[in-house]
Amino acid sequence: MSDLTRKRGDMNPIAPSTGLHRLKGDFQKTYLAEQCDALVSSLDEAIAATIALAPVRTQGYFGQTRGTRAPQHPEARWEQATWEQWSTTTCAAVPGAWYRLAHYQLNLPHTREDEAWGEIDLVGISHQGLPVIVELKAPDATDSPVAMLVQAAAYALAFRKAWHTILPEWTALVRRYGFDLTFTDKLHLCPLVCAAPTRYWNEWLGDSPRAQKVTAGTWPALMRLVLALAERGLPATFVRLDHAHEDDDGLPRLIRASVIDPFGAAPK
Repeated sequence: MSDLTRKRGDMNPIAPSTGLHRLKGDFQKTYLAEQCDALVSSLDEAIAATIALAPVRTQGYFGQTRGTRAPQHPEARWEQATWEQWSTTTCAAVPGAWYRLAHYQLNLPHTREDEAWGEIDLVGISHQGLPVIVELKAPDATDSPVAMLVQAAAYALAFRKAWHTILPEWTALVRRYGFDLTFTDKLHLCPLVCAAPTRYWNEWLGDSPRAQKVTAGTWPALMRLVLALAERGLPATFVRLDHAHEDDDGLPRLIRASVIDPFGAAPK
């Protein structure tokens, strides 16, 4: 069904050939369960399309992070503050999520034709020294947890495709955090983290009007998608972020990160 003939209120079709990086914008609150199951049924095709369409940079990935000027957008503020807190060699890890955060706003596009790819919010290091793709949403973001998961998976697949280029940089990077490792030339495992402040999660898992409108079948369907991704080397974790205060630039400070189970907390 074309965009011209689709009626308002109809479910957006899940077209795996467009790639996960584009599918992330197709999810609708009313049809999340059906769309999750449609994606699971064609996940291998969607993964293959995503990898085929993913860019590979030739000028390197882990250059300097953005400057110290405080960003204005709430999501960018959380990204910078989270990276600053967990990028030092002496900070505490977040068990189940990341050991350290190595980079934020990592640029993926190689040419102008790659505009649909954008930037990875945060790239973490797992306790095994592997890259962790962190997708972070602002407190008032309207993106669903499904869209957040699919976006993180798309970025992980782009990372996987470019691994042969990233590998020397990654080996040197993790050495600064105490990992003296020899990696294979294939990135078979790339964990995902879907992170957001408490206010975001309350909108989906609490008693808010938005949460009450999400169908009960959404959460089992999301679990099926999580399991399908894990079987393909993309295990996902969901993280709640809280902070003690904001500094003069509006950056969250003294952030606490905790792994949550959205399926156990979801409204029944």
